[in-house]
Amino acid sequence: VDEGKLKKRKKKRDKANKKAKVKPALLNEEEADDIITVDSTLVTIPVSVYSRGGLYVPNLKQADFKIFEDNVEHDIAYFGTTDKPFTVVLLIDTSPSTAYSINQIRDAAMVFVDELKPQDRVMVISFDSGIRTLTKATNDRKKIKKAIDKADFGGGTSLYDAVEYTLEKRLRKVPGKKAIVLFTDGVDTTSRGADYLENIAEVEESDVTIYPIYYNTYRQMVRRDVSNNPMGRGRTYGNVVGTRAKDYALGRQYLLELSGSTGGRIFLP
Repeated sequence: VDEGKLKKRKKKRDKANKKAKVKPALLNEEEADDIITVDSTLVTIPVSVYSRGGLYVPNLKQADFKIFEDNVEHDIAYFGTTDKPFTVVLLIDTSPSTAYSINQIRDAAMVFVDELKPQDRVMVISFDSGIRTLTKATNDRKKIKKAIDKADFGGGTSLYDAVEYTLEKRLRKVPGKKAIVLFTDGVDTTSRGADYLENIAEVEESDVTIYPIYYNTYRQMVRRDVSNNPMGRGRTYGNVVGTRAKDYALGRQYLLELSGSTGGRIFLP
């Protein structure tokens, strides 16, 4: 593991702990001598429960849960359910590999919006090599669907950068329940400011649930390469980073970790 990445991760945690530090009120000198300062961080753990058959299990209560860390039980300070309004980010991959699926992705996003409650707010963000916020958080369904229609493909895939941007720049200060619905094949090619490990560490410390909608575009891309290079039979495609079978395997594993680390679940379209 890159030592520099670990230091960066530790710095983020230290910064969060510093913000959570308990500060005593101004007292006289005698009382101040008896003050004990404690670092205390409230950790939010999003949870979704499903039966073995994959059905969602509703109406669970705080008494149904216990939390352990290193075999030590921790108190549950607060327990809330999903009947409160959501702020949901539709994070849409518009890179070249998803070009064949863009209409399907748009349709799936539209259907998802129709299933939300009227008070739920939606933000639409698309990404290829760049990241674009197509609409800020709103419950205006016309604005949301218009933004989804604007999602169009370009070059490159800055998936890791897009996840970090959404967490830090768009959702960090948003109150209440938050989720990201991520439409992608999981393959990153052009991120510069973030990587796989940083994303996983960050989502583990966030209070955002992530639901990836996984599009396996590998076969489509191979067919495209063979048609463009009839004599090469996919040789160019098989050697390009971000288009190899192992890159797709890594992408799927990344999406499984994103969802598993946040109490979400990966879905096929």
